[in-house]
Amino acid sequence: MRYLKQNDMEIRESFAFFDCESNRWIGQVHKFKHGEKFPFKCKDGTIKKYDFISEFHEGFAAIELNGKMGFIDKDGKEICPIKYSLAAIPDIPPTLIYSVFSEGYAKVAKTSEDGRRLVWGYIDTEGIEVSPFIYGNTYEQNGSFHNGFAVSKMFKSNKYVVINKEFIEVSKEYDYICNSSYGYSIVKLGEHFGYIDETGKEICEVKYDYAYRFHKDGLANAGLHERKEYLQFVDKNGKEYHLEEDGILYPYDESNPTKYRYVFPDDRYFIV
Repeated sequence: MRYLKQNDMEIRESFAFFDCESNRWIGQVHKFKHGEKFPFKCKDGTIKKYDFISEFHEGFAAIELNGKMGFIDKDGKEICPIKYSLAAIPDIPPTLIYSVFSEGYAKVAKTSEDGRRLVWGYIDTEGIEVSPFIYGNTYEQNGSFHNGFAVSKMFKSNKYVVINKEFIEVSKEYDYICNSSYGYSIVKLGEHFGYIDETGKEICEVKYDYAYRFHKDGLANAGLHERKEYLQFVDKNGKEYHLEEDGILYPYDESNPTKYRYVFPDDRYFIV
């Protein structure tokens, strides 16, 4: 959710009115005067007003009221108290982060014991806090679950891990875990990179000097600077391929000499 200031107006990326009976937003995106509330028509016909209402995910929307966040279902029922803290993306004020439900869980924040930072945990669709509040924020992934696993950052260590729905760490701790691409994520440990699958299992050693996301054909560009050629690849089993030994490089587009098609003996190819 972005707040864009313009002549004392807040341009908010939201529709004007959500109607429970038709299960859709009524109206168009429009400008709200500073302090104006978002109206929501509940199933019983009452109108509730919030500072912000997000889009619905898995039947629930994030709401903001007086600087705190909660959730409502499509009938307008508040599933939890509006008590959770809002997080701002660093260095991009005043952009705020609103959590969404993913596979039945949403990541929410409270103020830490020292009152200086936010610490995160998870709630379920009944608004029950189902995990300890031991996580930091991951602005890119936002801690959402996919196929039973989520990337989260530990509050105390500031390291990234993969957790399951029992909130058990199923991977090693890394300095960073990138967003998944075709089921695999780049991880960084010290000055080196590697890859894990969505369950947190390493598919190769974390040893590369550079690494890029997986392509739809099951290959990722990764390698070591000590090898002379730039084009080195890893597949989803961690097997390495090298330009001089395993494939042939063809121009992909004659009008663009910097773009190539890298073809392997089994006719798979990778566009670079």
